[in-house]
Order: sequence, then structure tokens, then C-alpha cells
Amino acid sequence: SALISESSFRLCDPRRTAVRHEKLHSFRWLFWASQAMAAVVAMHLRQGSFRKRPASSKRTMTEAALMNMWGTDEDKAATCIQRATRNRLLGRGKRLRRRPLLERMSLELELMGGLRMLLLCAAMFFVVIYAAILESQGSTRLGLLSTFQSLFQLDDSLAEIKTAEDMFDLLRTISQKSRSVMPVSSENFVEESGEVKLLSGKRRFRRTLAYNSEDVDPRISSPSFTFTVWIKAGPGQGGVIIRKPLGDSLREQDLSCWGWYEGFPTSRFTFGAHDFRGGAFVQSSELEESAVGTHTSSADDGKWHLMAVVVNATTVSFYQDAKLSSSVAIQRPVTDCSGRLLQVGSVAIPEMGELTFFARSLATSEMMEIAVAGFTLQSLATGKVPFSPTITALDNVKASMDSAFASASSRDSQLQDALAVESILSRGTVTSSFNPNVAPSVRTAPRPPWSVACTANHYFQGSGCNIIQDVADSSRTDASGKSYYEMMPPSVRGGAAHDERLFVDWQQIEGWVFYNATSFPSFCGSSATFTFWLRSESPDHPGYLIRKYEQGTRTPWSIWMGNNVVEAYGYNMPSDLSVGFPERIGPIFGPSPKTAGMRHMAVQFNVECNCMRLFLDGEFVGEQAVPLDVANFADMDCYERHADDYISLFHRVPGAWNFKGDIQDFRFYPEALSREEVHAIAFPPQDAAGVGPQRVCETNAEGGDSIYQDLLGHPCSWYQEMRETVPTLCLDQAVRQGCPLACQSIPSCHQDAGSEQPEQHQVFERVMHITERRKNQGTLCVREDLDVVAQCKQREAEKDARSYPPGWEGPFDPALGPFQPSDTWPNWHQNYIPAADINVTDCELLAEAVNPFCSFAAPDSWTLDFHSKVEASNQLTIVMWVKLLGTELLPSVGGMKAASDWSAQYPRRIRILSSVAPPRAVLELSLFPRSVQLNTVFPRLGFSEEVEPLVSIEPGRWIHLAISIGLNNPATGFRSVLGVVDATVLFDIMLKNGEEYGWEMPAEDAEYGNDFLQAIQLPGDVLVSPISFSPVARTQKELQAAFYAQKNNQELRRGPRDTDEERLTGRIEYDRPLFAFPVVLVAPPVLLQQRSQAASTCSHQLGSSYISRLWQQTVEGVTCARPYECPEEVLAGSGGLLSCSSENAPELFFGQAALELQGELQFAEFLQSVADASILVRREEALETANYLDGLTTSVAVAMVAFSPDYGVASTIRISAQFETDVKVDFSVEHFQALEGDQLDAYKTIAVVGIVLALVILIEKVFTAWQLHRTGRPISIGVLALDVLIQVILPITYFAMRSTQISASRKDIAQTVGEEGLGGGPWGAT
Repeated sequence: SALISESSFRLCDPRRTAVRHEKLHSFRWLFWASQAMAAVVAMHLRQGSFRKRPASSKRTMTEAALMNMWGTDEDKAATCIQRATRNRLLGRGKRLRRRPLLERMSLELELMGGLRMLLLCAAMFFVVIYAAILESQGSTRLGLLSTFQSLFQLDDSLAEIKTAEDMFDLLRTISQKSRSVMPVSSENFVEESGEVKLLSGKRRFRRTLAYNSEDVDPRISSPSFTFTVWIKAGPGQGGVIIRKPLGDSLREQDLSCWGWYEGFPTSRFTFGAHDFRGGAFVQSSELEESAVGTHTSSADDGKWHLMAVVVNATTVSFYQDAKLSSSVAIQRPVTDCSGRLLQVGSVAIPEMGELTFFARSLATSEMMEIAVAGFTLQSLATGKVPFSPTITALDNVKASMDSAFASASSRDSQLQDALAVESILSRGTVTSSFNPNVAPSVRTAPRPPWSVACTANHYFQGSGCNIIQDVADSSRTDASGKSYYEMMPPSVRGGAAHDERLFVDWQQIEGWVFYNATSFPSFCGSSATFTFWLRSESPDHPGYLIRKYEQGTRTPWSIWMGNNVVEAYGYNMPSDLSVGFPERIGPIFGPSPKTAGMRHMAVQFNVECNCMRLFLDGEFVGEQAVPLDVANFADMDCYERHADDYISLFHRVPGAWNFKGDIQDFRFYPEALSREEVHAIAFPPQDAAGVGPQRVCETNAEGGDSIYQDLLGHPCSWYQEMRETVPTLCLDQAVRQGCPLACQSIPSCHQDAGSEQPEQHQVFERVMHITERRKNQGTLCVREDLDVVAQCKQREAEKDARSYPPGWEGPFDPALGPFQPSDTWPNWHQNYIPAADINVTDCELLAEAVNPFCSFAAPDSWTLDFHSKVEASNQLTIVMWVKLLGTELLPSVGGMKAASDWSAQYPRRIRILSSVAPPRAVLELSLFPRSVQLNTVFPRLGFSEEVEPLVSIEPGRWIHLAISIGLNNPATGFRSVLGVVDATVLFDIMLKNGEEYGWEMPAEDAEYGNDFLQAIQLPGDVLVSPISFSPVARTQKELQAAFYAQKNNQELRRGPRDTDEERLTGRIEYDRPLFAFPVVLVAPPVLLQQRSQAASTCSHQLGSSYISRLWQQTVEGVTCARPYECPEEVLAGSGGLLSCSSENAPELFFGQAALELQGELQFAEFLQSVADASILVRREEALETANYLDGLTTSVAVAMVAFSPDYGVASTIRISAQFETDVKVDFSVEHFQALEGDQLDAYKTIAVVGIVLALVILIEKVFTAWQLHRTGRPISIGVLALDVLIQVILPITYFAMRSTQISASRKDIAQTVGEEGLGGGPWGAT
């Protein structure tokens, strides 16, 4: 302002002003800002001096002189002066004579040139500042730095880390915190059942660990799942890895809903105690299924091994160290049961670790990744770690208390049962003293008049003998007119009657009894049948009933009774011909002959089949045929008779294979009796007492339990259950008569029914949990090979109209079809409730009702053959267990009578549909609270029966439903329809054969076809066992026996927790907290370690001697003396105990070679592998991550790469620690930014503006230099070059280079964090 102020014009020395101006011109690049301000002020003053001078202001003398020349027009005077000045300076014109004025004009021109330069430099300054702001975003970088410091606790607390243990804790903290900024990590995608770490770290087991926490819920119901675990076991060790007990009670604790066992001798996976299929008519000794690995486990070598089991719907596969050991097929999928109790570990496996569950099948490559890196690569990339439930001491206490309460409840129930048993036994003892049991049948020892004067033969040299002479004279005729010979004639019986039971023990008789061979009836060329009642005194000691010898050299035939085996020896036959097939006759005999009493047997030599046949209790057991080219049964008894032939009775040769027991009614028929004829002999007409003269067993048609309840309210099923522990419980005669089957008062003649089990098929292979889509409608389970909805739509398209039958009254049931005339239709049908059914003629409702998750298979198309078999036999048995899960049955029907009336409530309905389109039901069963309603297509019958008080159709308990149709009684000509609920006979309707009730199964026709089973309608929210179908009508006794055999086991089966729909289609939902960070990690943190190699000697001799002395004292002292055992590495040398370090780096560490990074050898690991896994396997060696930091570690660093998507900033975070005498931790953060879009366009615009300004400045510099040169003033070349370098070349170079770099910044950062870099790395298992 001093230079250009108008008020100082006259006082200012022009030369001094020029000097100042020149000095400022030389150094104007240092004062851009001040020059800009001065230029603005000068312009203002200049305008004020010549244009805006106030009239009242005082003029200078020069101005006054000028005003005298131009008058009072100030603007005109100023204009003329400026024009004259410009003309004089720039061209021709009037030269002003006033020198100060000329100097002033020259100064103003110079000031204007300087002002232009100042403005250009100021503009360049602002352009550079704006460009720097655009590319740097300093506040963003500072914010990210604060975020990293806060997240990873990079504050003053780092100074407190002084030891390796503290550093390892910091590594764990960083690993956990890093997952917070990984968007797909387990911190941001939280789930508690898909991947669960059930055992973290390593653990020694001295007892099984019990988990009973709401937080522990592995999703076993997934279509496939995997368990992995590290185990360390020695030879012969092995046990449970994890199992879910069926329950807490004593009966349930040893059973598993599922369980995994490893180690010696083989791997095993058990499952299904809650939904085991069981059997329909036979009691299975198995309560759970088991898939056993076929390999011999090698995980018993005392080393750590990674074991895995992968389970899917068809196989269970066992893996060891990521290699398949064996794969076992299973017949049905594994399901989960209710409850939370889990048992982990076993004392039989001393050490276990890292037990992890995955709700999917792991590939072998993923198992290898887990072994090498602790996690799959995908989990490392996303930061996912399995959910680790929090198990507290309270959970263990809860598990113990639940188990104790369950045991106490079980003991309380047992105590109540024990008191009841004691009461019953006491009452039974008193009753027996007044009502003694009836004496057993007569057992008489034979007292024959022996004929001792006999001819000595091959077997008797002077010893006594007893010859039976009167067999040929003992011919008798049975009730059917068949002739037979008594094998125990009067000479053997003595005074006993011909049908009296005799006790035989030939060891107590002098001499040996045999038949007169010459008079013994022959069956040469014909068949022979021997029948007898028998009870062996010593079934484990076999003996001969009869044997024939020909001159002591050959055995034409014989009958030998063993333990459940009958054998025959024959002339020119194989060494022995046995009949009975021990694997099949065993269960047929049931109780051993000794305890079962008298059993009727028949042995037949049949010439028609050239075979030997065996009958037991009137039923055919089996036969054994012999090829004719080997032996001919017709020649069995054809030989020349000799005096010394020997036909022994109840022994082979004197003193050998003697029979001991009861014998009765021993007959010989010289012909082949039919099965009916043998049955008639075994079951003669009963006497007045209701029991045959010999038989002490009952057939399947006899001896069923009645509806009985003792004084304490116990039914027959309670007696059957308690007899397992108290065999003598059924003392009371009333109990024995009311519950003969439960008490086994009279043995069953055919326990398990005959030699051949009738055909049986099952729908469903396990207990099913069935739900319905529409409430109270039910659901339809359809055979897998059928599309009933398509069939229905096809029928609709064909407009197939069905008419009502003649005389039809009442509503039409579309599912049963019009097969019944109204004159025989029961009155109950007038109250038929179709609202509770599925109308299968409505295709839309049908499509809604079909449940694809309960479809069933029909192997070998058995349903087609089954129809023809039922049609041939006109018999059918259907058996199932059902548990209603609802709290109550369906609500009452509006407008009906009282709720106690069965017709006042909707039923739970079960239908067996042989055809869906068109509809036809074979059987319909409706369950009401106190009644069961049955409709059948054969016989065409519908009726309802009230459930007895001992049975209730109520939710929450298993109900055994059995329907047997068509059991024929030849004596009466009636057939029965039998319904049994549990052990209670609900109805036993005897209907006469004939057309009235239509006993014939509807035959094949064009409309319905010949299929037996296409679909099953079941109520919703129900558990149902496999449904059994048999083309044979079962008896009451058989159905009750099936109930008793399965009752205890079925009560344990709680069924699957989830339905198949939930199991197959259910998803694991994530709990996603709000992601609150502006930055994400683009790769898992990497851990870098520098370390030195162990040295045998230290740099100081004192140190070496100390280590050597310490090692020697340890090895030779108490520490390693018996009974202790030191590790091998300690015993190998002092380096295994303690060592010094060298300057060299080892070749390997944790099984990996060093990498040269930043000019130094470093060992790289994933931070998550070291911080969150316990064991890693490298080069077939198991390494414990707890040993990662040790005395040889010199430095360790955690490297992370982060990216802020919103700001385009990539950051590297490095947290390092130096290990010296203590640990020193430091960190560094670097940022890299990318510009794109509008920001990039703005930067490019600014760069262009900057380059243009630089070029303008260059032009200005050149023009100024030319002006100086033109006026003859000196030019400083150095100053000019420096100005051009600083103000022109440097800005152009800066903007050109930065524009190129920033334009490529997106690509460069993308190659680091994008798809071409860490963000697109191949982190998958492939």
C-alpha cells in the first residue's frame, strides 16, 4: 500500500520505488498470497484515485494544475491523462512534460503485469490445494486409523505386553476382533446349529462329559452332516466320541438317538432308538440300528489323529486323517429326537480335542484343510468359526439333576411296582393254600413182564435182554379210521393204559429193550409215519427213540431226538439225514421240551417226495429230500430178515445214546399221513375239562388274554411286563385264567407261528412324524411311483361320472366308493362325517393333501401281487402303532349330542386306499375318544365299537392298532373280523361265509385295476410306526403277543423331533447384527514369524554348562524316574529341555518352509489357524498351536489388508512384536485410495486446469522477459529458469503423473482387494 497509495505519490522517491518493486518482482514466488492482497488494494486505490475521487477531498498540486487545464470535469481529465500516457508508452503521442506523471504511468503498467502473475500463481496454488484434497481425503484416513486403533486395541495397553503368553492372548484378541470387520464371518452371520464346536481345545477324560444346555443343538436332522474330532488313544482303547441318549431314565440311558464311537476295535455309528422300525409280529432284540465300520481302526497308536464321520440318507462313512476308511450302507435316514442332553468323551479315549459338528457333508479336501489349517479355506476366507456354546458349571449340575430326577422317578415307579408285586404274591400265597393246583398227569414207569430167555445175538453175548414180541398184534384204529401199531404195546406198558404217559429211563433197567425184528411190521415199498408225545428230561443230552440194525452192519432207518433237532439214519443214505433245520426249528420249539411239557411230534419217511418230513404240534416244520440216485426211500425197509437183527427202543446200542423223559401214545402208521391227519392226531377232541388227554400247550387260536383287571387295577399287560423280573407273579388262579398269554399259564405250541413266517410287507422303514397342511383334514401318503393328482385331472378331463348304487340312502363317501347297497349298510353311515376326510375326487384338495415327504416305496411292486394273494386267501392283517401328538382329539361337531357321544366329535381317520383315481378304500379306521369305527371293503361291513375302560384313544401315548380280517373257523363255517387295541379285543365279529357280506376281495376290473395299495390317509400331527400288511389273518393271541413283545420297546420310541418336510427343506437361519464398520477385511489376517534356530551351545560358556547340568539333573533325577515317563524329545538331548538360539533361521517350522518376504526369511500362517485351532497336522505330524511362540521366536507380525468400499480406501495394518529380553509391540497403518466416477472426472478437470495455468504462466514469463529486454533492463536468466521450473515444469509434471496414477488407481487397488486380487482368490475347497 505504501508503493501505490495516491496520498504518498509526491513523497515517494521514484528510484526507491523501482528498487522495491524490482526486489518484490524477484521474489514474488515466495509471496503469492501477499501479492494477491496487494493487487486487490492497488486496483481499488487506482480506481479511487482516477475515477471515484470525492469532491470534498483535498487535491494535490499536480492535480490542481491538471484541473486548471481540463476544467472541472475530473473524469475527462483523468481519461485524457491515461490515454496520453498509454499513447506515449505504447506509440506516438504527445509527450507529457511532467516526469513524475510518466514515472507513475510506467509504474502502473509494471504493477498490472505483476498483478497478472500474482493472480495466475494464486490460481495455481488453489488448483494444487484442491487436487491434493481430492486425492487424499485426510479426514477419511484419520477416521479409519481411529477405527483400527479402537477395534484392535492399539493403545497404551500394548506397552503392558511383556511375555510370549501375553502376545498369544493378543493374537487371539486380534483374531476375534478381525472377524467383526469381515462381513460374512461368524460374528456377522450368527447361527448356533449349523457348525458347532462341542469341545474346544484338548481335554483329558476321566469321565463322560454331559451337556444339557439350551445353547447346544447340533442340527442332526439335516439331510447330511459331519462330525470331526482329534483323538489320541493307545492300543485297545476306544469308546464314545459323542452320543445323544434316548432319555434320562435307567431304561433310556444306554440307548442312543444317535452316537459315534471310535477306536478299538472298529468305528461305529448307532442311531434310531427313538424311531427304530421294530417288527410287526416278532420281538426284536435290537432297540437301535448300528452302522459299523468294516475297517480295523489304526487310531490306537498313541498319536493324534483327525477322525470324521459323514452321514447322509444312504451311507455312513468313516474317515481317518482325511482318508476314507470304510463306508456302510444304511436303510433309512438318521433323524434327531427331542431333548438336549449330550454325552461327550469316554475314559476309554484318554485325550480328545476340537469336536466339531457340520450340518453338511465335508469333502476329503475340506478334511485335509481342517487338518492342515485348522479350518476349511472357505472358513478362513470368510472368518467363520464354529459356534462355541457356553457350558457352565450350572449346565453340568442341571444335567446331573435331570438324570437324578429321572432315576428317582424310575425308582419310584419301580418301588410302586415292587409294592404291588409284594401284595399280589402275598395274596397269591394265601389263595394257593386254600386252592392247591391240580395234580399233573400220571407219570408211570414201565413195568413190563420182561422175556429174559432170548437168543444171544451180535449185541448180547450172554447178557440179559428184553424182547418186545407183541407189536404186530397191537394194531389199533384212530378216530379217522387209520390203522396204526402201538410202539409201546402191553408188554412195555405193563398195566398202564394205552394213552397213559410213561416215564422212560433205560439206564435204570436191567438189560435192554428191543423189538422182535422178524415180526416187526415192515413198510418196504411204502411210506411210514411215526407219531408220539414227548417230553425230554434232559434236552441237552440227545437220545434215540428207535433204531434198526441189520445184522449189526447196516442201519436201514432210525429216529434220533436232539436238542431241537430230529435226525434219521438210513441204509445206503448219507451218513445222517436231519430234519428240523436248527436255525428255523429253534424258535418253533419255543420253551425247551423239558419246561414246555408234552409236545406232539411226527416223523415221516415219504416215498413220494423221497424225503423225510417233520411235524411239531400238528404243524408241518420242514422236509429233507434225498436224490433217488443216492437213496430210495421205497427200499428203506426192504431187506432179508435175520434172527440177530436189532430194533432198539430208546437207545442205540446197550449203554449208548439213551433217551430219558416222558413218552406217550407212540404210534407207527405204515403210510404217509397228510398234514391234516397229523394235525387231527395232535389235537384230539377235548374232554370235559377242556383239555386234551396229552396236550399241555395251546395253539395260536387258543389262550388269548381276556379283558381282565385285578383288584389294584393292573391289566394283563402289567403282569406280562412284571413277569420279566418276577416270574412267579401269576399265582392267583383268576389272573392265570384271565391272562393266560401274559402269564404264560399254558405254553404256546407254536411260539412264533410255524416253520415259515407268513408274507409280510411294511410301509415306512421307521417311525414317521406326519403333519397335515390343512387343519383337521389329514394328509395323504402316496406310493412313490404314482402321480395321483395327474390321474385325478385326467379323470376330470375324461368327465368320468360315477352313479350311486341302487337303493342308496345317505351321503356318498367319495373315498370308499359306492360298493355297498343301502339295505345292508349300517345305520352309523347316516351320521357319516365327510368334513373330516380328504375328498380325493377334488383334484385341488387332493394336491393340497398329498404329502410328498411321507411317500413310501413298494419294492418289487409287491402291492400288485399282494392284491391277488388277498383275493385268493380272503384274509388280511394290518398292524400299526400310532401316537396322537395333539393335546386332544378333534373338536365336537356342531349340532351333535353330548361330547361323550362318539358321533359328536370328528375322528382321527386312517384309510387304506387301493385306488385314488377312481377312489376305493380297502379299510377305514376312525379313532374317537372312547370308540373305534371300522369300515371294510371285504367283508362289506361298517360298524363301531366302544373302547373298553382299559383302553383309551388319547394323545400322548402309543396305541397298538391291529385289524385281522377273514380268519376261518372250518367247524362253524364262520369268518371273523377281529380288532385289537393294545391287548384288548375291541371287537371279534363272526360272520358267515357267503354273498351276504361279500367276503371276496374285489377282483381286478378295468376301473380300479388290481393294485392293493396306492395311498394311505393319516391324521395330522401324529407319530406312526411302520404299517404291516399280511395276506394271512392273525389270531387274537398272535396280535396280543405282538403287542406284548413290542410294548416296552415302543414306549421308549419318542419319534423324530422334526418332520421329514422340516428335515429336508428346513433352513438354518442367521442372526445378523447391524454391520457398523466403514471398513472390511478383504483377506484373513496373516501371521508372520521370524525365528532363530536352536543351538547346541550358547554364546556364553556359562549358559551352555547350565543347560547341560539342568538337563542331566532332570533326566537322571526324580522327574524322569519311575513311575514317571518323560517325553522322548527331552530324553534325546538337552535341546529338548532348553536351548539357546543362533543367528541362522531353521529350514522348517510348524511343518512349513520359510518364505523370503521383504528381504527376510519369515514363516507364514493364517492367524485364525494359530489363535483358534488347537492342533494342526503338517508333514504327517500333529502340532499343538499352543507351542507356536517360544524362546526361539525373534519377531512376530500380524498383517491385514482392509478396504473401505464407501471411500475407495485400501489400508494395510501391521501389528508387530519384537522378542528380546521382553516383548515390544508396535503397529503401523498405510492407506491407498482410488478415485473413480465423479471424483475422477473432477480430478481430471482440475489437472487440465492446472496444466493450462502452467502454460499461461509460461507465456507470461516469456512476455515479461521480452518487455524487459525491449526496455533495455537487465534479465536474470537463473531467476527466470528457476521460475519456469517451479511454476511451469513442476506443475505440469505433477498433474500429468498424478492423473495417470489416479486414473489407474481403481485398477491397481482392484488387483489387490478386488476380484483380481484377494477378494477373488480361490478360497473354496477346490
